[in-house]
Amino acid sequence: MFEKHLDKDILILGFGSEGQSSLKMLRKEFPRKIIGIADKAEFSNLPTEVKEILKDDNLTKHHFGDAYLEALDKYDVIVKTPGIPPCSPEIRRAKELGKIITSQTKIFFENVEQNQIIGITGTKGKSTTTTLIYNMLKNADIDAILVGNIGVPPLEALGTVSAGNSSDEAISPETQTELPQPNGLAMTKSPFFVFEMSSYQLDELRFSPHISIFLNAYEDHLDYHGSFENYISAKKNIFLHQDSNDYLIINNLFTDILPERISSRVYTFSLNENLTNFGCFVKNNALIYKIGGEEEAITTTDHVALKGEFNLQNAMAAIIASKILGVNNETIAKSLEEFIALPHRIEGIGTYHGITFYDDSISTIPQATIAALQTLGENVETLIMGGHNRGIDFSILGPEFTKRNIKNLILFPDSGKNIWDTISRTNPSIKGFFVENMTDAIDIAFKNTDPGKICLLSPASPSFGIFKNYQDRGNSFREEIEKYK
Repeated sequence: MFEKHLDKDILILGFGSEGQSSLKMLRKEFPRKIIGIADKAEFSNLPTEVKEILKDDNLTKHHFGDAYLEALDKYDVIVKTPGIPPCSPEIRRAKELGKIITSQTKIFFENVEQNQIIGITGTKGKSTTTTLIYNMLKNADIDAILVGNIGVPPLEALGTVSAGNSSDEAISPETQTELPQPNGLAMTKSPFFVFEMSSYQLDELRFSPHISIFLNAYEDHLDYHGSFENYISAKKNIFLHQDSNDYLIINNLFTDILPERISSRVYTFSLNENLTNFGCFVKNNALIYKIGGEEEAITTTDHVALKGEFNLQNAMAAIIASKILGVNNETIAKSLEEFIALPHRIEGIGTYHGITFYDDSISTIPQATIAALQTLGENVETLIMGGHNRGIDFSILGPEFTKRNIKNLILFPDSGKNIWDTISRTNPSIKGFFVENMTDAIDIAFKNTDPGKICLLSPASPSFGIFKNYQDRGNSFREEIEKYK
């Protein structure tokens, strides 16, 4: 996997969980090689377990702190973690100097047969859809490995695999009814890699999975990509490098991002019947799979454990992927009925002093918060929102709050101020409370939410700043609520 870099100086750029995984895999390949580690965090601020990893490996050279990017000039190969923007001046300079900038995702695609990869992207719903597909395959006794944020890092997923090549003949979506249809597992040997792919991982990637799923795209990560257009461009790499043997599964609402001619076979999913001859839609409360002119009901919407229209879309994308791979309807339906929602996704925490609390910490954009409100109905009275400010427009929240008679907003910095400035202009009856810790947030929620109503944590913002990540934010929410038992 790394043989071509045997005589090169290697730097791991970013030492979070993926960077630590990179060191683990590189050390297996090069047990006696000095490997550089660079990260913006000061060494003294690293978690104890991370410090121990570095202390135990005396063949690492450290570059920590604000000047960490200056280390790029000293290395030939840089294994970059996804969260570091490729457009920084130091990385651009490294490229101009001929440095090899790679990533776990690029190395993964270079070493795996393309027809073993199922890739899932979208602003919201990635983790749920990825896990749904993984469960469907496992329930069908098909060997599958979960890769990405909710699975193992890409390099750890690699076994003894080799890269493959295929045709690049382009076809039009309108002519695909003439194509032969898949024979399930005949197309490849297992295991399948079910890969949740962020815009960071897709940015500058020149490979696409065999089965690509594009769930949706809303304003997010603008601080990383610079513009919504750049964000969409990164996301589109999940299908731009497919060929005529590959499959694209895409939300019917986002097909306008497709080029006029696309090489892969296109399947769409929709909450109504307005779609092409290939895909999945809802009709008379049934999830219908359609191929050519033939329709078959997979299950009914009330037998899908996950609630809400956005989760029906996730379910339909998973249905299509599983049908392409030959999973039978009974297994798909059973998987949908038994699926347990992932943590921090409209997760019920419990009812305390008459107030019901839900943790939707995963919601980092306004559209996700609106989806949570639509799922929970009319009883949401208090919302806990705010976090890292990515310059997102919050104006779409105003009409939704008015319609649902939201009474209280409890707001974290920095985006909390932006939310309040936007909402208070059109919703003057809403009360706003500014907090800087979860203890105060929950105290205010108990004092201002009526019994029989709901307090929902759905921040419409990333967690960075006060909290380490959305899991830390959701866990803090639960811990503070449970103090009121």
